[in-house]
Amino acid sequence: MIKKTYLAWIINGSDYETTIKANRNLIEELKKNFEKIYLINFYKLKIFSKRNKEKNLSILEEIDNLEYFCPETFSDLKDFFNDKKIIGILNMGRKKKDFKIHLILKLFDVKLIQTSNVANVQWSHNSSDNNNLLDMIKLKLDKKFFPNLINFMSLIGLTPKVEIRFITNKPIIENIKKNKFKSFLYRFNFFHAKELVLINSRTYDYFSTVKPSVSEDYIVLLDNQLENSDDLLADKIDLEKILNDHYSLLIEFLENLQKKYKKKIIISLHPADNLEMKKKLFLNYDLIKFKTTELISKAFLVIFFDSSAIVDAIYLKKRILSLKSKPLGKLASDGSNKYSSEVGIYQTSLVKNLEIDNILLEIDKRTPGYEKYIFNNINSSGTEKGSEKIIRIIKKRFF
Repeated sequence: MIKKTYLAWIINGSDYETTIKANRNLIEELKKNFEKIYLINFYKLKIFSKRNKEKNLSILEEIDNLEYFCPETFSDLKDFFNDKKIIGILNMGRKKKDFKIHLILKLFDVKLIQTSNVANVQWSHNSSDNNNLLDMIKLKLDKKFFPNLINFMSLIGLTPKVEIRFITNKPIIENIKKNKFKSFLYRFNFFHAKELVLINSRTYDYFSTVKPSVSEDYIVLLDNQLENSDDLLADKIDLEKILNDHYSLLIEFLENLQKKYKKKIIISLHPADNLEMKKKLFLNYDLIKFKTTELISKAFLVIFFDSSAIVDAIYLKKRILSLKSKPLGKLASDGSNKYSSEVGIYQTSLVKNLEIDNILLEIDKRTPGYEKYIFNNINSSGTEKGSEKIIRIIKKRFF
């Protein structure tokens, strides 16, 4: 039987609304260029993890020629792959919950592509010395053991390698070229991805296409997501202390900024955050989900702790303030530190009676320094949109 080739978005989780909305622009471009795209969700087949109820099925109805497939049995998989050859855009990790899925992808000869087009700062998530032993082990398993195991298994052909990984980080490719050992590993396919292709980021794509109006109407807070599993594993997080101490200081700080600069405060929430909980914390502010880019475009000042969404603000050279708050734990603190050191964003600690008189002066000194990060990570591949390059290469190689 001659199998027909299809493109598929591959995920492993019940909350795919976040995944779809985060990649909406790329998915929209893909659907214009391919007859049908599948969204394959393996979460009902995963091991080591409980099954959660699927969230917001209605999001699937918003995108035509995107067909959802969520197998519950191995028989479902056999029937699906019987007449199809799948080119899969991998949108899941290499944690313990994903281990079985990588084996399945190899079994059905799925050719994998990865689109690392966010352009956010990357760093290793290490656990705090304050954390308990069990959580430290869980973090090591997810961040070290299983990724390394899956990488090793791909070397001996038990799990699939990524055929092409599209990345925005120019220094990664330059470092491989300059380093003889890494060049050797890359040349002889020792990396998990066989090929790295430099593209422009989704931020560049969006602002090149949409060209939204840019203003300075609001002070926008990109609030940290509570109950984040990585945060909880990385440190001994005391949620009660966060609710009582952190948010009282944060709200006091926001009130002072609002009085001084006469700008409306808007709270932009992480797509997976608990809206009802946050409504109780931010009683006097508007809370908005899924509109972060639009809000940043209209921001006088953007405040964050650790968020990949800050890339939009960097590209627009907005005023950015990075806050450190001890109750949020090590992961948020490490993220704040990395953005400060790699991008040059002004950073300060969230404390009582935080001085705000000179904050804008310090921020404005650093804003011109964002240019280097933009050149290396956000607009790192000429003028071609990242989505156009991805589609062009996928068509050439696999269709």
